[in-house]
Amino acid sequence: MTQSNRLMQLLEIEQRHEEQAGEILQNCKHSYQLASDMLEQLVEHKERYMSKLTRSRSVGATPEEMRNFAKFLSSIEEALQQQQRQIDAASRDLEKSRMNWQAKHQRCSSLSKLISRHQKKEADDRRKTAERRLDESFSTRLHQSDAT
Repeated sequence: MTQSNRLMQLLEIEQRHEEQAGEILQNCKHSYQLASDMLEQLVEHKERYMSKLTRSRSVGATPEEMRNFAKFLSSIEEALQQQQRQIDAASRDLEKSRMNWQAKHQRCSSLSKLISRHQKKEADDRRKTAERRLDESFSTRLHQSDAT
């Protein structure tokens, strides 16, 4: 088995690893997008709630209603902070998976280039061997015809 064939087997394994890393990267992108969408929804919900609070204040809300508004607003703020932490974690995971995929992609690319160099060298070696055999054959025939 030639060196390029052995390297091709290794490349196939590395390509599967690259594909797996690509799938993980896609999953991380999806998770990040979901977390971002959720944060956006929470922000919109808070804005709607703040508008409702402003309207209630102008109408004259009871102290109990104001406490409920404050309590609910506090829970929204807590949810926003928690969602931001999830986005931060998803962002870190996304960056790690991107770097992992890039490393695997680079490895595949490097292996492909190495295989190409080996295939070229092997083809050159085969050509030189064929030329040498042809020269030897021609030389042998030439000596045989000289001898007769």
